[in-house]
Amino acid sequence: MKRLKGINNNQYIFQPKPHPSPHEGTCNTSTPDPTLSHTFSTFSDLPVLYTESSIQSFLAVDNKEDTLIQGQMLHAADSAEFFKVQTPEICGLEKMGVFQYCSMSNLPARAKLLSSIWSYHRKRQPTGELLKYKARLCVDGSQQMYGRDFWETYEPVVIWSAVCFILLLTTVLNLKSRQVDYTQAFLQADLADPFFMRIPQGWFISPEGTIDKHTDPNFQDTSHFIKLKKNLYRCKQAARNWFQYLKQSLLWEGFTQSKIDPCLYLTADCILVVYTDDCLIFSPSDSIIDDLIKNLYDTYLLEDQGNVQDYLGIHITQNPMTKSISMTQAGLIESVIKDVGLLTSSNTKMTPPDSILYPDPKAPRQDPWRYRSIIGKLNLIAQKT
Repeated sequence: MKRLKGINNNQYIFQPKPHPSPHEGTCNTSTPDPTLSHTFSTFSDLPVLYTESSIQSFLAVDNKEDTLIQGQMLHAADSAEFFKVQTPEICGLEKMGVFQYCSMSNLPARAKLLSSIWSYHRKRQPTGELLKYKARLCVDGSQQMYGRDFWETYEPVVIWSAVCFILLLTTVLNLKSRQVDYTQAFLQADLADPFFMRIPQGWFISPEGTIDKHTDPNFQDTSHFIKLKKNLYRCKQAARNWFQYLKQSLLWEGFTQSKIDPCLYLTADCILVVYTDDCLIFSPSDSIIDDLIKNLYDTYLLEDQGNVQDYLGIHITQNPMTKSISMTQAGLIESVIKDVGLLTSSNTKMTPPDSILYPDPKAPRQDPWRYRSIIGKLNLIAQKT
């Protein structure tokens, strides 16, 4: 395990040693360098504000314009930016030991060769400001067959009321907080059974056995395939495999899993919540959190992102003087306003209306926006902030 220390003393990225294999190549492209007034001994006596019947999970609603497939990316004005991030994605998968390149003649009999899919995303701040471009190589999980390629797929996520309650505790008890992001989380968990996938579009295996970018972004290598040795995104059981892998490590660190929320872990002096690959840690002492993160470094590729500020698209502001917490989703709210065309609309009405509103017969209804998408975003805003 190699530790790389960044400019910020709170940011580390740990990279595992590569796993050499006679069939593995080396990515042949270059990549850019890129205080406590009340003491407590256990959290088991804390009041439970919710019951098992109130457990809910919330799905993040993506901005559809910022998530693109290969064809959409090729016609996007900023397609060059997405091409740039393909290389570090491929190299990262190689360093994680996910790939093993094989000749098509070595494909096992009756093996299902799954398609590989490029997924692109413009990642934004909660304010809506563009943060970075991401290219993610995925396997086409829709081609998997139950009983042959997978069995169980369920992966829990933390109850949002638990996050709010713990943030309240940090204010009342003056706890220290830290946010940790597991880099390429799914890829860190091994597969129970091997998978076989096509070479990603726009790439090929060279005579030297390395993977290279093709001049044609639509090129499909049909002479080789990839044997997956670890999880890959969109694999139906990938999220569950990752959760089980992380759970075992947290139990090994002395945590006890909550019986109410399986994503809430407790020790006598630490609280930890997990939402897939986003983790929040709370404790009376920074040193306790530092020791825990150092221990996790030995197993995982992760990044210490400092104090809790932005979590699941929500901006969190804590005021220790007034012991208050503010949560905002400005970016999501603005996206709803944009989606329904209110940014340019001048046809305003009083709220609440001063009279009955009737439809205008001269202006037939023409709604270009997706109804279910808007309702999903409004539900997310209403339930979380």
